[in-house]
Amino acid sequence: MSALDDEFREIHNYVRHVAQLSVAWYTFFVTGNLVAAGWFSWTTTKQDPLLEMPGTVWAVCLVFLAVNVLGILVCAFVRRYFLQADSRIKEILLSLSSDSSSSQPPATSPVPLVLLCRSAVLMMLSLVVLMCAWVSLLVLKSDLVEISIKIACLIIHC
Repeated sequence: MSALDDEFREIHNYVRHVAQLSVAWYTFFVTGNLVAAGWFSWTTTKQDPLLEMPGTVWAVCLVFLAVNVLGILVCAFVRRYFLQADSRIKEILLSLSSDSSSSQPPATSPVPLVLLCRSAVLMMLSLVVLMCAWVSLLVLKSDLVEISIKIACLIIHC
């Protein structure tokens, strides 16, 4: 077995492992977001002393917004890795096919690139939706709506 064969197998194994880990991470990440957002929304009907502390609403929302931005960046890096790995696998396959004297057609990359890249993009889009949900929770919980209405009333009366 040549060094290119070894590299081919390792890259393919890494791609599979990264794909599995990214789906597991995404599932855990979205579940955490939804549980926190559910708790945050539920406290609207209940008196929660934690949320009555000044700045707590802003802190919770801003932390989840920042974490979702980082999640989007991770998805972008994973997508770029898939593209780079597939490109390298194609180079290796081309090199291996030119080295062999057989008349077989060149092998194709085993990486399901379209599926992996679309999955990464969909993960990014869902994290953007979660960010919008956190912004709306921030607006609803921090009484920005009431403040905006009061300001509008003051402007109208002036």
